[in-house]
Amino acid sequence: MTNPTSKFLLSFSLLLVLLSGCAPTVNPYNNVLTRTPDAGGLAFWQDKLNNGGWATADVLGYFSTSAENVTNVTPLIANGISYTQFVG
Repeated sequence: MTNPTSKFLLSFSLLLVLLSGCAPTVNPYNNVLTRTPDAGGLAFWQDKLNNGGWATADVLGYFSTSAENVTNVTPLIANGISYTQFVG
């Protein structure tokens, strides 16, 4: 993951996981893909975490750069990301 968008999505995804306090394999489905996990996919990622030597950050990286997430996010950022400075 070298492009800025991927880094941003990974950082944001990780933050959501940390804030929600749920299982690391359920959170990316809920927070990154905005859906509940399918049984086969959940089993696959749980196996990677439990037996494959992968860290939560590895799983989040795959979720944030997945074709499903790119399809979901592309229309939202196609015209850029607006920024409003907080003055408080």
